[in-house]
Amino acid sequence: MLSRSNPPGVSPPSGQYSLVSEVPAGVALAWLAGQTGRRKDGTMAEDPVSQTKDTFANLGAVIDSLGASPSDIVCLRTYLTAGTQEGFYRGRGEVFSQWFPNADFPVNTLAVVSGLADPRALVEVEAVVALS
Repeated sequence: MLSRSNPPGVSPPSGQYSLVSEVPAGVALAWLAGQTGRRKDGTMAEDPVSQTKDTFANLGAVIDSLGASPSDIVCLRTYLTAGTQEGFYRGRGEVFSQWFPNADFPVNTLAVVSGLADPRALVEVEAVVALS
């Protein structure tokens, strides 16, 4: 359904993402609000690796509730608090190795911010998902 690419003539991505995601005409899209690593019981891990994995688990549950899968992610927007990048990359790498075994990664923008709405949160991810 989706087509992802890294066009020739530009520098390849510096991480686990693609530069372009194309969605066929007529495909509905869903915008998913920012997910954090808050667990069902309201707790959050204190380290960025665990929070990242919990964040993507939450995002995966929302995507699944729409009848979609991670392969339907058009783009991600990722917000990290300062100093968490290395842990985020490690946690995301573990998740993405399962979600995208062929390295067909969605488009992603990542920003480092001074804080998130929940002061315990180190990672927040929002997504746009194509619905079949």
